Parts: sequence; structure tokens; C-alpha cells
Amino acid sequence: MVAAAVTPRTLIAIVGPTASGKTELALQIAKMHNGEIICADSRTVYRGMDLGTAKPTKAERASVPHHLLDAVDPGQVFSVADFQRLAARAIKGIQKRRRLPVVVGGSGLYIDSLLYGFALRPLGTEQREDLSKRSDDELRWMLDDKGLVLNPSDRLNRRRLERAIGSGLTVQQPRILPQNYHMIGLNPGIKLLEQRIAERTRQWFEKNILEETDALVTTFGLVEPLNTPPYREIIENAVKDDDPAAVQDLINLHLRQLAKRQLTWFKRNLDIQWSASPEEAIEIIKKLF
Repeated sequence: MVAAAVTPRTLIAIVGPTASGKTELALQIAKMHNGEIICADSRTVYRGMDLGTAKPTKAERASVPHHLLDAVDPGQVFSVADFQRLAARAIKGIQKRRRLPVVVGGSGLYIDSLLYGFALRPLGTEQREDLSKRSDDELRWMLDDKGLVLNPSDRLNRRRLERAIGSGLTVQQPRILPQNYHMIGLNPGIKLLEQRIAERTRQWFEKNILEETDALVTTFGLVEPLNTPPYREIIENAVKDDDPAAVQDLINLHLRQLAKRQLTWFKRNLDIQWSASPEEAIEIIKKLF
């Protein structure tokens, strides 16, 4: 049964760094409140990138409807604007069925663009080609000229520069969370995060992430979505099955850095109610309904 206070406009968003337990918490909430999950992740949207993006298992997907998983091939372009459009459509359908939309993910720009309704404009083919030909300094000049803002570290990342220019996010974008939208942040602390990251990496290699990476490269080539842990480290180091330790350490390092960037992004958002554990988050959500 749907909780009595769940209105057709209610939405829960579960955010936080990688390996914080967001997937498990989202499944719990969806099962408790007759919900459907919308995955707000810039990598789980791609088919075939399963192990390395920690996608929900087949059993988990069977237990709760999921949206925006396996939407496109890694060789296809998928923008923030594409996500916003498809996710908004999914939310509308879920609410029409009088079920609870549960948005979950660690891609801050995806989540913010969706929940705050940022005005985005998808790039056309010619615009994408134009950006790809420009130098990093030219892209930074374009960013400043348009009044767009990025974190200092993101200004050094070409992919993020192109994405910011393409999305058109500016300092003037309104940040008003709709009524009955609730953002729950999950942060178990850096020590536990590091332990979970290391354990996840260990399991990836046990479940043969090397084979998944080879299959992706063979099928799609060295496409941009593979420029992310753990695929990037495996590809760059050509790791063999009998010598995984060095690349595992590198993957863990880069995932720890990713987790810190994600926390930096989310902690600026005063709409997020933070919890240290799924149990604490569940108690927060109980008070909302």
C-alpha cells in the first residue's frame, strides 16, 4: 500500500558519493512506498557497462521497476538534456500511476537539472563538432564569456568543459525545489566509504571486470563513456588476470577522488537532509510521510 501522505506530486531523491549504499536504500524506499526507481547516473545509462557501474542486479530490477538503465549504447551521445527529458517523462508516468518516483544517483548535474528544472538546450551535431575542434583554453574562454560556472578542477577537464557549455548552466539558474520533493543524502563517512570502494573493486575482479571491459572495447571501441573507473584504468594499464593489484590500487584511488568530488558538489545544496546510514535515512523519510 502507498503511504497515506504520498501525494501524486511527492518525489524522493537519494544522493551521495559512490559506494555509499544509495542503490540498497532506494530499493528499500521503493518497496515501502510502492515506488519506481529513476537512475540518475551518467554511466548506468549505457548498455553493457554493468559490473563497472555497479548496476542493480537482475533480481533487484525484477523486484522494483527501474528507469534510465541501459537506455543507449556506449557509442551513442547522451547529454544532461537527454537525461532531463527522459527522466521528467518517467516521473510523469510514475506519478500518473500514483506511485512514488525515487530518483537515485551520484551524478550531481543530472539530479540538479531534473529536480530544479534547469533550462537546458541539447547541442546539435554541428555544435558538438565545433566544440571538439577547439582548444581547452578556447573552451574556458567560451565558458567565461557565457557567464557559465564550473569548479576549478572541472575547468581542467575537457569533457566537463564541453558538457557545461552544451548544457548552458549559469549562475542565474533558479534553485527552488518543488513542494513535496525531498532530497536525502547518504554519507557513511570517508573511512567506511574507502572500505566499501576497496571491497567493490575486489568483487569486480572476482566477477571478471576484465572480460566486461574487453567486450565493451571490442564492440564499441575506445568511446568516451569508458573514460571512467574502472574501465579507464584497465584499458590504460592492459592488466592481466595474474597481476591485478596495481590497477586495483589505481581504481581505488580514483574512486576515492570521485567520492570526494561528489560530496563537494552535494554538500553545497542546503535542500539535502543528510544521514550516515540507510537506517537513519529511513527514519527521516518516515517523518515525511
